[in-house]
Amino acid sequence: MVLGYILTGVGIGGMIPAAIYLSNLSFSNGRALLLVLFLACCVLTAAGLLCIIFSVIKKRNQDALYRITHTGKDGMPLDICPKCGINITKNTQICPKCGTKIMNGKEME
Repeated sequence: MVLGYILTGVGIGGMIPAAIYLSNLSFSNGRALLLVLFLACCVLTAAGLLCIIFSVIKKRNQDALYRITHTGKDGMPLDICPKCGINITKNTQICPKCGTKIMNGKEME
């Protein structure tokens, strides 16, 4: 995601001056060079935005996969105390917050 922000910033940062200079020049070799620079900055901006979009989509998919793989048969999360909701590790037998005895993610009677 950081790469996306960098590419977008560099692209936009280069597009603004190139667009200003392009509007003030008549057609010449300098204008063609600026046009190429402007188009390269547009490509960098698009690449940066795509990196950001794909990073967000990847993170959402990872979160959804985590919820699926860390849910018990009854739909309750496996690594959360059923009484107080604190995050616990896999092999915790007693909740450190409320003292509830836990066995395989379920509260013992």
